[in-house]
Amino acid sequence: MKELNKKVFKTIFLLNARKIRDSKLINDLSYLFSKYEIKRYRLYYWDSSKSNEENALVLGFFRHYLFISTSLIEALEDDELKAVVLHEIGHIKHHHFIKILISKIALLIFMSVIVYITLIAKFVDIWLLFIGIFIFVILMGVNLKGSKRYGCLSTLRL
Repeated sequence: MKELNKKVFKTIFLLNARKIRDSKLINDLSYLFSKYEIKRYRLYYWDSSKSNEENALVLGFFRHYLFISTSLIEALEDDELKAVVLHEIGHIKHHHFIKILISKIALLIFMSVIVYITLIAKFVDIWLLFIGIFIFVILMGVNLKGSKRYGCLSTLRL
């Protein structure tokens, strides 16, 4: 929990993020969070005027932090911005962060076993290590491909 809080605060610091103060935007976004029964959340924006980066992201397990770039806010109409926020809410509701974290841990454990079998158990056949690395790369590719599917959700509606 402390590590997650550190990550959130680092993100806030690195993005130079500020709490959203626009009352209309807060009301619109709060409505969406309440509609999907997300009670603990914070709304932030970051100034992306120099980079023109149009992006949004969400972090957190128990309290969720939504970050929206100013370029995205300025570029989109209200309904389009709501759709982006619904997309981020979809990540929360479908627990994508946890699923990706678990799959990465499983891959790490798999590789640790392969390295242990190859090096510690003193199997002479170094090819086992190469086969393990090859399987790891294939699984990582599948994992990354699976992670991309988390990026496109159309299950939530305005």
